[in-house]
Amino acid sequence: MKRLLRPTLLWPTLLQPTLVRRVMLAMVLAFLLVWLVLMARQLYKATDTQALDQNLHGLGSSLLASITPIATSAEARAVVAATATLVNDGYRKLQAPGAVLMELGDVQGKRLFLSPEAGQATLHGVEGAISDGLVDGQRLRLYRGHSARWTLTVAVPVLDPWWIASTMSGGLTID
Repeated sequence: MKRLLRPTLLWPTLLQPTLVRRVMLAMVLAFLLVWLVLMARQLYKATDTQALDQNLHGLGSSLLASITPIATSAEARAVVAATATLVNDGYRKLQAPGAVLMELGDVQGKRLFLSPEAGQATLHGVEGAISDGLVDGQRLRLYRGHSARWTLTVAVPVLDPWWIASTMSGGLTID
């Protein structure tokens, strides 16, 4: 008992490497290494421009295909507005900066719908290609497509990699 109470003898005993301590240290280091690799992979996937452009093209072309058979402008406007609200709800839940903007026009060039987050801006996309744009200081990637009746432009904000990394690690850190 006297031996345990003397700090000079207790601490060197606790710090001596044992098999259990070495295994625990190796497990902790392996966990940290795997976590760092997975975080780097997720960050790469979240900032990969080619994959983001494919997703944007998929969203825009799917929405355009869904409004193509619609004959009235009120119905097409309602579908685009509902889709914009649904997509932006996800952005708000993540507290992401910016919003997905959508603009619907008819073949004559008359604007039928513009996302409220865009204010009075006009989305200038390049037909058949993903292009860059700027609205209110926010960098955007734009998709523009048209059908026999409608012209649709979808703009997705370019998110800062630091924001993405902090959001990914946010569940593991204390704010």
